[in-house]
Order: sequence, then structure tokens, then C-alpha cells
Amino acid sequence: MLSEEKRSVHVFNMFVETNFCLHLVAQINKYTVSSTAQNDSGYSNSGTESKWFDTTIDEIKAFISLCIIQSCFMNDNLQVYWCTQKSTQTPLFPSVMSFKQYKLQHEFLHFIDNAELDVSDRLAKVRHPTDYFNNKFQTLYTLKQDTAI
Repeated sequence: MLSEEKRSVHVFNMFVETNFCLHLVAQINKYTVSSTAQNDSGYSNSGTESKWFDTTIDEIKAFISLCIIQSCFMNDNLQVYWCTQKSTQTPLFPSVMSFKQYKLQHEFLHFIDNAELDVSDRLAKVRHPTDYFNNKFQTLYTLKQDTAI
């Protein structure tokens, strides 16, 4: 029998597959390059080009995991999760990634190349993850007769 931790990782990997992460990595890295490039006036859009390194599958999985865990705690301020004060400390977050790294992942999170957007689709920017997770939920979990919402 698998331990609770291994079961959790197994379920996470069932929902967040490598292909989905590869797509995210490609889109985030592409978006980062385009958004940190200097525009016509010579002004850099965000000034993060010196801080950014191409993201990886492991970083994306860590980022998604932290986002899921955050939904269990519901703090108004993101920085609280990385607080080092003993009374409010959640040591998991800084052990996974730094706050700066998390903020960069959050800032450049992107699901589709802007050049490929279907302007007639109001959900075009989130269509890929929406369709992906709808499919995952439908194929990985079938509701039983006595399920109540």
C-alpha cells in the first residue's frame, strides 16, 4: 500500500501530466521573452529579464502544487505564506521555492501564444487549461448515484 504522500503525488501526476507541463513551460518561456523584450521606446516592460531563467517542468509542478495548497489556507496576502515569524510560519512554501521565484512564475503564467488567440472565443486565454482539466475530471472520476453537491 502506498503512503499518503506517495498517493498524493500519484493523484497529482494523474491530473497534471508531463505533456500539460511541457505546454505550460513552452508558453511561459515564450511569453517571458516577448514581455521582457524592450519595446520601441527602449523601456523594458518589467525589468525582470535579469532575474528570469527559463522555467522547467519541475518548477511548474512546484508552482501548481503551491497554488493548490494555498487554496486550503486562504490568506489575503501572498507574502504571508513565506513569512518567517514563528506564530504564522508555513515552512513548506519557502522550502519549495522562494517568494521571488513564485512571484515571477505567477507574473509570467501564460497558457497560449497571444499570436494564436481566437478573438471570437472569450475564454481563449484560459481555453487550454479549462479543456484539459474538464477532460481530466471526466475521465478520472465518475460520479456515483448517491453523490450530492
